[in-house]
Amino acid sequence: MILELDSTLFKFIKRFVGAGIIFFVFLLSACSKNSALHREITDGIAKYQYFEDAAMWNHIYHGTDAFFIPEAVEPKAIIIPHHDITTGNQNSFYKALSYKMQPSVIVVVAPDHFEMGQKLITMPENTTFMAPEGNMEVDADLISRISGADEIKDVVSLQSDLWFQEHGIFIHTPFLKHYFPQAKFVPILAKMLTTDQEFESFEKLGQVLAEVLPEDALVVASVDFSHYQIPLMTSFHDRVSQNTIQCMEDPRYAEIDSPESIQVIFSYCKAKKADKPVLINRSSTYDYIPDEYVESTSHQYWCFYDDSLDLLTEYDYFSKVPETNQRYNESIDARNQTILIGGSGKTEAGIRTTWKWDRYNTATDPADILLRDVAGKEARFLYGFDAVIMDPEVGTTYERTLHNTTLTVDTISMKDFQGKYKSIFAEAFDKTFGDMLLPVLKKFFTSREVKVLEVVMSTGFTQINKETVKYALTQYDVVVFRDNEGKVDGKAYMMGSDLILKEYNLGIIHGEGKIKGSLLAIDFYKGGTTTATFDYESDTGVVPAIYQFIPEE
Repeated sequence: MILELDSTLFKFIKRFVGAGIIFFVFLLSACSKNSALHREITDGIAKYQYFEDAAMWNHIYHGTDAFFIPEAVEPKAIIIPHHDITTGNQNSFYKALSYKMQPSVIVVVAPDHFEMGQKLITMPENTTFMAPEGNMEVDADLISRISGADEIKDVVSLQSDLWFQEHGIFIHTPFLKHYFPQAKFVPILAKMLTTDQEFESFEKLGQVLAEVLPEDALVVASVDFSHYQIPLMTSFHDRVSQNTIQCMEDPRYAEIDSPESIQVIFSYCKAKKADKPVLINRSSTYDYIPDEYVESTSHQYWCFYDDSLDLLTEYDYFSKVPETNQRYNESIDARNQTILIGGSGKTEAGIRTTWKWDRYNTATDPADILLRDVAGKEARFLYGFDAVIMDPEVGTTYERTLHNTTLTVDTISMKDFQGKYKSIFAEAFDKTFGDMLLPVLKKFFTSREVKVLEVVMSTGFTQINKETVKYALTQYDVVVFRDNEGKVDGKAYMMGSDLILKEYNLGIIHGEGKIKGSLLAIDFYKGGTTTATFDYESDTGVVPAIYQFIPEE
């Protein structure tokens, strides 16, 4: 596999090499002494990262320039990571915000990483949050009003025993105290891996915040994005996350560490009529450790603005930001679908829109049990797509609209395929195909629909008529052949922009004895597609653990 990176990444690395490499050597060397891994267990006191290292924090504050963000407007909310490798970018973001605003209250919502919260929502009680330039002033009155709101009071706990190790909060306090010294502080932790019913509480929390916070408040979602992937897969997952946020859709379908925190932001911003998200920058571990097989965590930096603002004309943001090294969103029009397709064999997965992490191995769902290994750490590999297509039943049609794009998956038998798509062009097919397909391609590149045709083969059937496949591809973007019994390799076909038929051998995803194949990831976006295959071999009849995708040394 070859990882393709856009030129903005190299400009990004060049910026850090030129302006901050000493800072990062200093930063990484300090981790051994004062990182989160060596924090003292203390109730009621939350120390900051690199505790009492004043020289380091002074270097951090002055080591990077401010990001460029829309001028003369104040965001109502932001999304920022808590991964400490990106401390320089965190500083750049907060520095930029401080030039635009000085909020009276800052609310930080982060995941309850260690599941120490007694209820869905946790807020501090008798807790001190330290920062290099003095302690944060916790707004006890607001905490009381929020926690006592009728809509959520039954799901809120007040605690002092978990903040000492919660990096989702303490990673931010040095920046908040330095750049917003007068702001009062309200930290909130959100339970992870909530049920659908529990998830509703975070929408209510956002509404409560909209009711009780002052107009000049800033709400921060402390959220990391894709985890534990190689950079190639990270890029697929991040596309889904970016489009989900851009369209402010259900965040449970994105591979982020706290959909609950994002939901709070969405609910708050919708109530405040600030539902115009702008991606300011994005990065990943790869930017700091440029190894195409590094285990990566990714980061996205967002601002949410009043939906009445025209950022393109009034504030001229998108004409000026290309002059920077930021990896911003090139368009505020998110239109695409990202899918993962498996090969032959019965998994009982069908089509999944998300893949819940079976944290305590209590799953009873056959697909969750069978594919537990391939799901990877925290099941993140399989839930970072708009759809994971495994083995839908013959005769079913799946349709779902996300990111202003509709995905349709039709599943038919081989007999029906041969009857419906049998080529009537015979010998003349090759000569006429290009002329016939061009209008279809033109429509696809400007359309808002992705269509996949799944054909279930009869066992033992191996001969696939390529001309018939080409004919089917005038109506579908992808044609997939698979065998439910897992005895014949699955195949996938797409038509390239050069009108050359592309074939992918999906192989066997569930069979008997030794199997091999590829998982096919496809990102359909306006103007083209990106694909990647993840090859595997197994002696157990099922796709092995995710790390087999990384070659051995």
